[in-house]
Formats: sequence, C-alpha cells, structure tokens
Amino acid sequence: PTFDLGSVDVVTSRNNLRKLLRFVTGTYTDDWFRIDAELIGDAMMLMRWEGAQVERSGQFRGYGANFKQQCTKPGRDDASTNHRTVTYSLGGLNLVVGCHVDGQVR
Repeated sequence: PTFDLGSVDVVTSRNNLRKLLRFVTGTYTDDWFRIDAELIGDAMMLMRWEGAQVERSGQFRGYGANFKQQCTKPGRDDASTNHRTVTYSLGGLNLVVGCHVDGQVR
C-alpha cells in the first residue's frame, strides 16, 4: 500500500465523531459516554467504549432494518458485517475513520 500512516493525526470511528459533535453542540441526550484515547507516536487513537454489549428495548428505534432489507440484497455468505475505512482532512487534521456500512457497490 502507498498510504502514509505517518501523516495520520486521528484514528477513530464514525460513532465517536457523532458523539463528540453532539456533545460540543449541546444536543447529546444520553446520560454519559466514554471514549478512550491513546497517543501513539503523533497520532491520537480514539476507541469506542460501551458499557453494555447488548441493548434490549421495546421502543421503536426507526426504520433502518426494514429499509436495509428492502433496498439491498444479500452479499457474501462468509461476512457477517461490512465496514469501510475512509481518510479525509478536517480542520487541518488528517483523519482515518471507520464505520459499519449496510451495503457496497460492485
């Protein structure tokens, strides 16, 4: 690969960025959240931390699962999830951001 890891300032997940944005804009509604941070060389690693691995709720959470089922078709049988890693600059920082995706274009 030709990617220069030395140019990366922050490695994180989409979930962490969303939580931080909600926090700084005052729109975060949960009681608390935690993001572990570690400096490795010159890069800040932000790791998602969840207290509970399983969440059960009888409340309606949205149309996401039904939308995914109607708008995508099954992919690889050996993959339980799909993830994407993207790089971009934001405010002078070079970010590497990982996220879960529902589908891919072939």
